[in-house]
Amino acid sequence: MYTKRKFRYAQHSSGVAWVDFTFRRMRVVLVKVVEKIVLKKRLTHTDHTKTSGRKCVLLGLWVPSEKTIYINSATKDLKGAHHPMTKTLIHELYHILDETASEQEVIRADKILWRMYSPGQKEELKRFIPKNDPSVELLLL
Repeated sequence: MYTKRKFRYAQHSSGVAWVDFTFRRMRVVLVKVVEKIVLKKRLTHTDHTKTSGRKCVLLGLWVPSEKTIYINSATKDLKGAHHPMTKTLIHELYHILDETASEQEVIRADKILWRMYSPGQKEELKRFIPKNDPSVELLLL
C-alpha cells in the first residue's frame, strides 16, 4: 500500500512546488557556497554608470570573490518593512541561484518568494543573519 511521503520539515513548506524548491536551494547555497554574512551600518557603492560618480546606498551586496553577502543593517529602520534584512538576504541569494537574471527579474522573483514563503521558511532564513552589532566601517567599492 502506498503512503504519502511526508516532507521532512513540514513547517518549511509553502505548498507551492517552485517556492519550496527555491527555498531548499537557498539553504544549500547558504551552507555550501556562502562563507559569511556581514552586517554593515552603511553599505555604499560608487555608481560609475552615471557621469556624477555619486555613491549609492545598497541594501545588500554579494561579493563572489570573497564568498560573502553584505547586508545593510540600517534597513531594519525602514518603515513598513517586515524583516527587511531577511528580504535582502532572499534577494542576494536569488542573485547567486540565477546569475544570468537581470535586476528586474530578481526583484520580481524575490517579491513572489517573500509573499509565498511560509513564516517557518522566513524564520529559517532569518537564522542565518548574524545577531552581532554591525561593524561601523564603510564598504566602499
